[in-house]
Amino acid sequence: MAWASTMFLLLKHLQHGILERSGKNTSLPQKNRVLNVSQTNNAVLKGRTRHVQKKPEKVNSLFLPSQPKPMDSIEFAWEPKRQAIRSMFQEAWSVYKKHAFGCDEVLPISMKCGNKFGNIGTTVIDSLDSLILFGLEDEFEQGVAWIAESYTLERSSLISVFETTIRNLGGLLSAYSLRPNHALLEAAEKTGEWLLNAYTTPSGLPAFAMGPGESPKDAKSTSLADAGTQLLEHSELSHITKQRVFKDSATRGFTVLLQELEKRIREGNTALLPVEIQMDGNSLSFGNSFSMGPRGDSFYEYLIKLWIYGGKSESMQRYRLLWEATMDAMIENLLVQDTGTGFVYLGDRKENAKSTDGQMHHLACFVPGMLALGAEGRKTEKYLQVAKDLAFTCWQMYQLQSTKLAADSVSFSSGRLKTLSSHHYLRPEVVESLFYLWRRTGDPMYREWAWEMAKAWNHSSRVETGGFTTLADPRSGSSSNQHSLSAFQCPEIHLVELEKNHLPTQSEIAIQ
Repeated sequence: MAWASTMFLLLKHLQHGILERSGKNTSLPQKNRVLNVSQTNNAVLKGRTRHVQKKPEKVNSLFLPSQPKPMDSIEFAWEPKRQAIRSMFQEAWSVYKKHAFGCDEVLPISMKCGNKFGNIGTTVIDSLDSLILFGLEDEFEQGVAWIAESYTLERSSLISVFETTIRNLGGLLSAYSLRPNHALLEAAEKTGEWLLNAYTTPSGLPAFAMGPGESPKDAKSTSLADAGTQLLEHSELSHITKQRVFKDSATRGFTVLLQELEKRIREGNTALLPVEIQMDGNSLSFGNSFSMGPRGDSFYEYLIKLWIYGGKSESMQRYRLLWEATMDAMIENLLVQDTGTGFVYLGDRKENAKSTDGQMHHLACFVPGMLALGAEGRKTEKYLQVAKDLAFTCWQMYQLQSTKLAADSVSFSSGRLKTLSSHHYLRPEVVESLFYLWRRTGDPMYREWAWEMAKAWNHSSRVETGGFTTLADPRSGSSSNQHSLSAFQCPEIHLVELEKNHLPTQSEIAIQ
C-alpha cells in the first residue's frame, strides 16, 4: 500500500509506544530463519533453504557506471547511511521538481511529465510527509504552495477512487498530522468531498473510478482492495474536520464487506474474501479467487490498522477478531513452503482448489509487516514466526536476482525460484515489512537488509540523467518502457535506519 496513506497512523503508533520492541529479542539464528514455520492445523511445513549461485551483474548503458559508489563503502555507521538515503530521496525529488513539478510523476529517462493518476499532482502530495521526515522544509513549503494555488480534481475524465484515496487523501492527512496547515486541511476536505460521490452506488461499495462532477463510472465491478481500502483515511478526515459524513459513507461500504466475511465464516467457508466483486444494483456477487497480492491485499491490512486506529477499544473488536480469522485462514490455505528451496510464500488459490498456484507476488510482501504489527496475545509467536519466514522469502526475491532487485512475481518449482512477471516497480512492501520487523524484534538484520536494498536501487535503477526508474527485467537490469520514478521506498528505509527513539516527538507533531 502507498506510504502516505497510513503515515498519520504510523506516527501515532510510534509516539504512543504501540510499536515498542518486545522485551524479548525474537530473532532467530541464521540457520533457523526459514525452518521454524508456524504450526497450523495442517501438518507442519518442512524444508530447507538452498543457497542459489547468483549470476554476474550485467551493465546497462542507461545506468550509472557499475563501479562501487561512495555509499557502497559505508558498512557500520548508521548516520552516514541515513544521509545517503536522504541524498537518494533528494535526487529523486529534484528531478521531479525540475522536469514535472505538479504532474503525477516524472518519467526519469525521457524527463517528461506523466499523469497516469489523472493529473492530480500525486507526487507532490504523496511526498509531503517524506519531505518533512527528511528535513526538507523549503521543499515542503513549495509543495504546500502548489496545493494552495493549483490542486484540483477537475482535469481528468477518469480518476481511480482507490489511488486518489491512498495517495492524495492519505498524503494530505499525513502531512497535516506533521504540519497542521489550512491549505492542507482545505485540500483534504475538497478531496474527501469529491470522493463522497463514489459511495452513491446502490450497494454502498465505492465505485472503481469517477470523472469530475459526475456519477460513479464503472460501478459494475470492483476488487476487494479497491472497495476495502477507504475507511482509515475517511475516518481521519472526519476526525479533523468534525464532519461525520466522510466516515459514515466509507463505513457503509466497508460494512458490506464485513457482513459478507462474517456470512462466510458462519457457513463454514474459508474466512477470506474473493478478490473479484460484481455489482448489479443492490446485489453483489463474489468470485472464487483468494490472494494476498493484487486486488486483495490492503483490505486485510485495514482490518488491523482500523483496530489500532480506534485505540484497540471494545467497539473496535470486530475488526480485530475478523483480522485474526482471516490470518488463520491465510496461513491454512495460502501459506506454502517449497520443498526444494525451503522458501515460505503466499500463493493465490481458487475456492475449491487443492493447492495454490505456486507463485508469490511482490505486493504480498506487505504481509510480514502486517503480522508483526498485529501479533498480540496467544497468537503472538505464531504470527511473528510466519512474518519472519515470509520476510526472508521476500528478501531472497531481491538477493537472487543479478541486480539484487525483485521481480513483480515469482514461482517456486523444482527447487528453484523462477521469475514470472519480470518488471521491477520500485514497490515499498518489502521495506515496510522490514521496518515493522525491526521495530518489533529489534533484530539489526532487518536494518542490514534494508540497507542492501538501498544500495541495489542506487546501483541498478539509478539513471544518468538523475533519479530512479522501474526495470523491465531485474535479471538483466534493462530499463522499462513504462519507466517512472517512485520515492516510496526512501522514507521507509530511512525509518528502518533510525534508532528506536529517533522519531518526531509529540511536542513536534500535533496529534489530533
